[in-house]
Amino acid sequence: MPAKILSRRTNLTLRTPESISVARMKGFNRREVNHFYENLVTVIEKNSIEASRLYNMDETGISTSNKPPKVISVKGKNK
Repeated sequence: MPAKILSRRTNLTLRTPESISVARMKGFNRREVNHFYENLVTVIEKNSIEASRLYNMDETGISTSNKPPKVISVKGKNK
């Protein structure tokens, strides 16, 4: 499938993204995640943020594998 897309769209290329650093992976643990949510609750209460102003983010893009899958990107862009 990507080969068909890439043949039709000459401005796109297939790239291998950088993997997550070991330090970042170590920081993603139960204690740090709990600390994040404690801080989040504090900020929400301190600033009286309403639930309608909060947005959800999907974590499926976070990869902890050593070799991330290739992605389609615009040619000439570093990031």
